[in-house]
Amino acid sequence: MTLMLKKFTKSWFFIVGMFLLSSCSLLPEPNDIPDRFLLESIPPSSASKRAKKSAIIIDTPSVYTPLDNTRIALLPTANTIDYIADIEWGDRLSVLVHESLIQSFQNAALFESVGRLNTGLQAKYLVTVDVREFFRRCCDHKAVATYFVQVFSLSDRKSLNSKLFSQAVSIPDDKAVTVPLSLNQAHKKVVADILSWLEKVID
Repeated sequence: MTLMLKKFTKSWFFIVGMFLLSSCSLLPEPNDIPDRFLLESIPPSSASKRAKKSAIIIDTPSVYTPLDNTRIALLPTANTIDYIADIEWGDRLSVLVHESLIQSFQNAALFESVGRLNTGLQAKYLVTVDVREFFRRCCDHKAVATYFVQVFSLSDRKSLNSKLFSQAVSIPDDKAVTVPLSLNQAHKKVVADILSWLEKVID
């Protein structure tokens, strides 16, 4: 009985040991951790003591479904979306665009206040953003950002104005990390264009 118990015990420790060794081999190596990128906001404006525009709320952007994740997209052909290996966004694209828009609009100091839905902010206008393109376009090696923006009256949810904004930034080399950096530049150019437009259409 004792002999059988010893054999069983030795066999059990051998199995557990092999399992632990195999489990360790499944852990990712440090080099397997992808690089993560964020979208920057436009820095505070040095301009002015301009009259403040009415308070606005920026809704969470809607994003074309294959783009609304942490993977960085590229467009090999007109109807195909693929993703770049080993690098990714730090969060879903809709979250990153939203955070950047709010921070950029606050930094611009154009509005009485800038906020999100359901935060209790008493605002006159609602700004919605539909992200339609946000990828590396392989045919011409450009980073493309295209947003459709609408302004609504919060009192009756009536659409007051809308415009399509698009920017394409040349990608200078074939390095994977250059793609998110170039997309960040395209994004910031679009945000600057949106701000200039809103300054004209919002009282």
